Amino acid sequence: MTDHTHALREAADEYRREVERAKEIRKQADEVQRQASDKLSAVMRTAYAAGLKKAAILRATNHVWSRTWLDRAVEPQDKPDPTA
Repeated sequence: MTDHTHALREAADEYRREVERAKEIRKQADEVQRQASDKLSAVMRTAYAAGLKKAAILRATNHVWSRTWLDRAVEPQDKPDPTA
């Protein structure tokens, strides 16, 4: 095996390892983001249930989420079917 072939194999092996490591890091980051999102939703629901208006919640969170996402967070998830 030539020096170039050996260097190419080593570089390719390192690349594969780094790609796998990056996949794991992304998976961990996704989980951290999901947990933070769940916590923010819970705090928004609590504030809304305590009477804070949606506009005030958006201001307090520096508009980290849009009004649409805020609506999804604070509205009941088990809405009754209006056609039933």
